[in-house]
Amino acid sequence: IQGIGVAEFVNRSQIDKHVEKVRAEGFPDYAIRPSGDSEIHAPVIYLEPSNYRNLRALGYDLLSEPIRRTTVEKARDTGKPQITGKVKLVQETEKDVQPGFLMYVPIYRHGDTFSVVRDDQTEPFGNVNSPFRMRDFIEGLFGKSLQDIGLKIYDGDDTSEKSLMYESLDDGKKSSHENEKLFTQKKVIDLYGHQWTLVVTKLASPEVFY
Repeated sequence: IQGIGVAEFVNRSQIDKHVEKVRAEGFPDYAIRPSGDSEIHAPVIYLEPSNYRNLRALGYDLLSEPIRRTTVEKARDTGKPQITGKVKLVQETEKDVQPGFLMYVPIYRHGDTFSVVRDDQTEPFGNVNSPFRMRDFIEGLFGKSLQDIGLKIYDGDDTSEKSLMYESLDDGKKSSHENEKLFTQKKVIDLYGHQWTLVVTKLASPEVFY
């Protein structure tokens, strides 16, 4: 997990007051970005750990990009955690760029519930969110245990290169194992309102014949 953050829904009429409040909390350069004339924004107002990557996301409007916006609105409208499709995280630099995704969990003002917000057609407070860098995430889960397994993860049910989020084998390993595939299985899984397609290939190894 790259971090734990909070985004707040801010109406256009409240932007100046909102920016002044966050700047007073110790972020003098804070601004909602990218700038726009939308009726409502969802800037990131808190993100820990406060490292150089995460500071790049402070003030970023989650409603400014279509994939994020769709997922934020789905979480708001269902009251349930949701994950995005494949995105490039705001935390990415020019080095070691990885595909990413985010999880949004809607949160409500004190005393409110999802049903109250839904029935009154009012906005919830915002969401708690976590950004994930895909390779860091998978290797953090499995470590080196995938060395005899070829794993590909695709965004949605599209298995084209543009939807590829993770591949366990680098070019060198792929060429060395090209004729050593024992079997391959494809599986579509549902995760928090989104689908991933997993293609798992078992590779021959000394352990197989031990």
